Amino acid sequence: MIKVLVKFFASLAEIIGERDTSINLEAKSNIEDLFKKLARKYPQKFQSTIFDSNGTIKTSYKILLNEQSIEIQNLSKISLKDKDIIAFLPPIGGG
Repeated sequence: MIKVLVKFFASLAEIIGERDTSINLEAKSNIEDLFKKLARKYPQKFQSTIFDSNGTIKTSYKILLNEQSIEIQNLSKISLKDKDIIAFLPPIGGG
């Protein structure tokens, strides 16, 4: 079993209702496994905010693994290990 820390920033933290959460996963888990756990923990909030109507992660979100940006297309190939930190950065508007 591994434990990862998930951080939510800006408006996403408000939508989810938390700034961070710890998630326990099976050894040899990947980012897709984490997303499934998050979707179960936050059934409507996570799913409807992060994913579009096709079930694809919205391209406006940036996902970091240990402060490194990850490619959304390769989520099943990105393995997680104990104490990894995953951050979700929502789109930021400005003017």
